[in-house]
Amino acid sequence: MFTLTLLMLAPAARADLASLKASCKKTDAVDNRRSNAILIPYRFCNDGLPRVGGRTPNERVKRAVAVPEKYDGYAGLPDAVQPDPNAGADSDGFIGLDANVALPDRKRHPRPPGGYPLIVLLHGCCPGSKGEWHGRIDGGGEKWHYTDAWFAARGYVVLSYTSRGFVNADGRGSTGETQLGHRAYEVNDLQYLAGLLAEDPFFGVNPERVVVSGSSYGAGVAWLALTDPVWRSPRKRIKMELAAVAPKYGWSDLANALVPNGLYRQDELAPIDPDTATSRSPLGAAKRSLLADTYSSGVTLPQPVADAFACLGSTTPFTANPACPVVPGMLDSFIRERSAYFQERFFGRMAVNDNWRIPVFSAGSFSNQLYPLEEQRRMGTILRRFVSDYPIQEYYGDFGHHAQNKAKEWADLCQNNRHTCAFGEYKRGFNVRPVELTRLGVAGRLNRFIDHYAKPPGNARQARPRRNVVVALQTCPQNAGGGWPLDEPGERFEAGRFEDLAPNRWLLDLMGARATSSHVSPNPHAEEADPVRGPCASHTGAAGPGVATYDSGALAGDITMIGQTRVTASVQGATAGLQLNARLYDLYPDGSQVLVDRGVRTLTDGSGTVEFDLHGNAWRFAADHRVRIELAQDDDPYVRRADQTATMTVTGARLSVPIREIAPGNPGEAGPDLLLRVSTLAGGGFDLKARSPTGERVAIEEYEFFVRDAAGAYQPLPPNDDRPRRRSFAGTTGTTYTFAVRAVDNRGVRGPLAIKSAVAR
Repeated sequence: MFTLTLLMLAPAARADLASLKASCKKTDAVDNRRSNAILIPYRFCNDGLPRVGGRTPNERVKRAVAVPEKYDGYAGLPDAVQPDPNAGADSDGFIGLDANVALPDRKRHPRPPGGYPLIVLLHGCCPGSKGEWHGRIDGGGEKWHYTDAWFAARGYVVLSYTSRGFVNADGRGSTGETQLGHRAYEVNDLQYLAGLLAEDPFFGVNPERVVVSGSSYGAGVAWLALTDPVWRSPRKRIKMELAAVAPKYGWSDLANALVPNGLYRQDELAPIDPDTATSRSPLGAAKRSLLADTYSSGVTLPQPVADAFACLGSTTPFTANPACPVVPGMLDSFIRERSAYFQERFFGRMAVNDNWRIPVFSAGSFSNQLYPLEEQRRMGTILRRFVSDYPIQEYYGDFGHHAQNKAKEWADLCQNNRHTCAFGEYKRGFNVRPVELTRLGVAGRLNRFIDHYAKPPGNARQARPRRNVVVALQTCPQNAGGGWPLDEPGERFEAGRFEDLAPNRWLLDLMGARATSSHVSPNPHAEEADPVRGPCASHTGAAGPGVATYDSGALAGDITMIGQTRVTASVQGATAGLQLNARLYDLYPDGSQVLVDRGVRTLTDGSGTVEFDLHGNAWRFAADHRVRIELAQDDDPYVRRADQTATMTVTGARLSVPIREIAPGNPGEAGPDLLLRVSTLAGGGFDLKARSPTGERVAIEEYEFFVRDAAGAYQPLPPNDDRPRRRSFAGTTGTTYTFAVRAVDNRGVRGPLAIKSAVAR
């Protein structure tokens, strides 16, 4: 009977789109105004803010789009079922999602055959709303070339909506309960809304070219959307397909992101079976300050989720706490229902079906301690493990929650002063790179990637993107300079796989017994390094009693760390339920220290050896600096300390640090990477051109070109002072020549040779 009622209400739900369509107005993408001359037109549709939100039903779904409160499962957009009680559904079983739509101007971009690509922009948390990605094309920070106006001006239909249960300070927004990305609620909502737009000719959507992108919370949902890439629209049953996804600093294992236990290993393939998930046992340490900061407002949490969060702030061990009966069930749901890594159905189909290999642009963060590097890297690793040439491009930098979020990391930079490229500099059209481009930002990479697969009419012929990994070294106030100003990301490096960025391991053995205690007081380094206080934490005083501190010797030369350091500690007095947490520092010659990385480990037994990987970072330790590691049971408020009273002695530790150099003082080929293009000319000539695979035109002092002689040795080619990135070579027709090029950076460190052969014509 209830299903029949929903079917009878289909026209009412469609009428909600009429309200949205009636609100569409032509607007200028350059400044988002209608009162002056419109340079780049698009249509913006916003029917206002609903008067209610959360668990208060939006009867007849006004100023919102109706979707079922509950669905019959999750795969392929199932039918609606009886709603959850007291969860915000109206009398017909619907909740209302507050939505905006941005549309291309049809004179500027006529509807292409098949329709416009649709991009769904998902907001973060918390609070979050449909307005997060509304703005002009040259928005500031993360909104540079990443707004509804930007995408609509280039030929995308753009859907932005407030996820269920998200409300403003007055309790207004979308109705329903916030499900933290639950696939049977929030992925279905996304598919339902996208399907409604595809069914209505007014929007002109191509149902086979849907792109999903978002940051933080939205990225977690985008990863989950990847795992169900084909579905049918809710009424006309049109086949819908993802063309690409672009998650930015999200989660792939929500349990590990919120309560990490430290058992994941970067060099081991963790099981994708949710029953044997690495994060399942033991229950890890709650990220206390970040959880309080992130989920404290703007959301309508289901009672079991709210109870679980309350438990994580109460007495440990949680498994013995009578206030925590809900935790095992919620932990299972976080893993099984809310984490992309454990969607076995997707990986099984993707391994054998090309159509399920949805291209991914993944932007992960080194400095976001809520959803750190490992959360994005884990998905890149598993996708490549199933399909070695999976269409994925990864970027890692300093952005996300409580990170530096530099405008000049998101944006492309122009001219020698490296300012954020502005609208006026795209003289050949803003889908064509400016002549003055000097650094390619995250947004520029993301746009090029998704454009290739979605083919918006404003850029329907974008070249195929590289399937690679790019990282930017972190630049803080303490290490800025030397060509890398504070307002920019540091030097960038590129490789086909993450592990190839820093292929060498520097082993550092640290000796001596140090006592640790489960409650450190005072605990200045833990307090000053609380992620909520911001990035680049530094200290000058001692760590406090009960923290084991070890220092390396002074470094004989620079080392460039990229990735996750492994800590292996020998301990006495360990028992299950205790923690051993690590903070990794760059120790300056003046005695100050800068936090570089950190990690957590929940102990499972009384073993004398504790091993765990830190979250990961990209950082250059300078010559004469030292590496410091602090090992502590108590790293509160970052992670909630255990209530068990215990003294544990660390008798020694080994660090295995991933570096580009062979060792301190032996740089090897740790300098910048290059690509070599060889063009043949009539009469036996060659034109050689070097370029950076990371899109850089900075920090390279010299380009060294070579040709291999008959004996197999590389002979240098004469320099070209006017065009340092190019060389000419006169050869003999019909002869095969092998050329090479390498970069020398501003420290005098050389990079690896890029080699290419060609036959003279």
